Amino acid sequence: MKPSALYRLATLCLLTTGAIVYLPGLSGGFVFDDFPNLVYNERLTAVSGWNWPEIWRAAWSSESGPLKRPLSMLSFAFDHASAGLDPAAFKRTSLAIHLLCGLIIFMLARILMRRLMAANLAQDTRQADLAALLAAGLWLLHPLQLTSVLYVVQRMASLAALFSALGMLAYAVGRERQIKGQKGLHLIAAAYLICLPLASLSKENGVLLPVFLLLLEMFFFRLRATYQHQRTILITLHLFCAILPGALGTAFLIVSPDWILRSYDNRDFGLYERLLTQARALWFYLSVIAVPDITRMGLYHDDFVVSRGLLTPPITGLAVGALAMAVALVPFCWRRWPVLGFSVLFFLAAHALESSFFGLEMVHEHRNYLASFGPLLAFGYLVGSCMRRWPDSRRAMLLGAAALLCVTASATALRAWHWGDDLQRARLDARNHPDSPRSRIDAGIQLIALANQVAAPEALLDEARSNLVHAAERDNYGATAHLGLIVVDNRLGRPVDNAWLQRTLDRLRTPPIASATPGAFIKLLQCHRAGPCSFEPRTIKALEDALAANPALRPFDQAMIDTEFAQLYMDAGDALSALGYTRQAVARAPDAPQLWLNLAATLLANGQPGEAANAVDEAAHHDVDRFHVQRISTMRAQIANWRGNNSRQD
Repeated sequence: MKPSALYRLATLCLLTTGAIVYLPGLSGGFVFDDFPNLVYNERLTAVSGWNWPEIWRAAWSSESGPLKRPLSMLSFAFDHASAGLDPAAFKRTSLAIHLLCGLIIFMLARILMRRLMAANLAQDTRQADLAALLAAGLWLLHPLQLTSVLYVVQRMASLAALFSALGMLAYAVGRERQIKGQKGLHLIAAAYLICLPLASLSKENGVLLPVFLLLLEMFFFRLRATYQHQRTILITLHLFCAILPGALGTAFLIVSPDWILRSYDNRDFGLYERLLTQARALWFYLSVIAVPDITRMGLYHDDFVVSRGLLTPPITGLAVGALAMAVALVPFCWRRWPVLGFSVLFFLAAHALESSFFGLEMVHEHRNYLASFGPLLAFGYLVGSCMRRWPDSRRAMLLGAAALLCVTASATALRAWHWGDDLQRARLDARNHPDSPRSRIDAGIQLIALANQVAAPEALLDEARSNLVHAAERDNYGATAHLGLIVVDNRLGRPVDNAWLQRTLDRLRTPPIASATPGAFIKLLQCHRAGPCSFEPRTIKALEDALAANPALRPFDQAMIDTEFAQLYMDAGDALSALGYTRQAVARAPDAPQLWLNLAATLLANGQPGEAANAVDEAAHHDVDRFHVQRISTMRAQIANWRGNNSRQD
């Protein structure tokens, strides 16, 4: 078999293996941020078939990031149009994106390896291709990539990575053509003019593509070209697309620190603490890339200890120093070990937005989706270089590489199998991360959901309670576990413990406030309103007052709570009290058309059609994307019918 055919077969085998190892995980459900971004996104779930106005509204329905990530949301809208809210359909699309990205990564790695390793000997070329195949295979099959595939909303990360990798490939092919005296500027232009916008509109990380292209040029192509004007164009591109924007962005952040500091308003750590912690987080990521131990992985990493100083914990100073040393050694690698210098800077550049100064959560695995390409490329180069240096051991090294790929694929398959069952995944995460409040809360929620479906739920509720107790003891500022415990005790027929209730009230009224806390309180109200919970009114009122007293509570979250109370009173037949809460909700979020429509319905229930009509007009005024047109029309018809019926009675 010819070498080219052999590599095509090997690539096909890798892609097939990649598909197979993920198959067990396709049966799992939505998790964590999937719910606010997808499941509870009314504009997405309203997509019915291939209705293009609905799809277009869904594409712009995300509140994540300043660019709103319309391309990722468009892909979610396509999934919903074809299969509804079926998590398996969403995950199949994400898997297809992952496989395509793996193919592009291999093609890119092959070009880069050949530039580093191949001279004029065919044997050198084969070794370069083997090294590229190993690097791409490890990237494709690594269990750390799993959350970017089976955690559906992280398609935003994988889609941005796909277009970034495609841009790097187009640039590399274009530069190769230029070095050979052929035309390649059109491919370089495509990287900037096509791939950069597509990546950025998938997720904001896409804006880093010019930095990646600059690194490719620095370490692999080094401004080599047949003609001088090609060098001039390249220098101009990198200057105006990477260096100058980076300098301007840095200057803006220096003169406008409030823009960054606002992102810490609801965090229990500050900018200094985050930067210290991220030094340790980056080394943690590298250790997991190097040793794919799935017991160290998980959906949640909120058990990662925050660094409060260089010696708290003591390893912080060592992590910062080692990181600074790695960066300082890059110039010495430029000529002799360019792949090592590229690996260091590419890994850090890929983490530049999510693992730096912005007040995001400390650790998430999906941040390594593209970043891991750098270290794995260096590892593949190391293996290829060893094959060239010690040709007699080449067969043993090939067997070792194949074994490593098998072990990596097996770890991913095992992890995917765990993700195929939500309760199994949650229980495993809670066992592997016993100090993670979110892992414990997730396990508790899954157990409560299962308890709702069985005749004898006591054992499941007791297990849920144990997890929630552990979560509450370790959660520094959230109240989800506290509220969950009140629900579980109520389900078990136990009275509310006054000491625990007081502790919960203190947590609710004390800033900062976790983003999940208002939703947890709404879930408690829904359990009380629709069953199977039943709380005393004074308990509900105490919880409401405590949360309302928290100055960090967002007005829109308070409006959603008011809406739930309005529904509670409407169900109880108290339309007047419901009207009071509905008015409060509108006052807190006057730009939300659905709240005006809720007010119109409540006003009509209280016999006030005139004010109801005014509320509908306000809803129409704020319905910028015309999402509520049908409901507005229905509400106007109901008001007209009410007036007609009452005029006949008169």
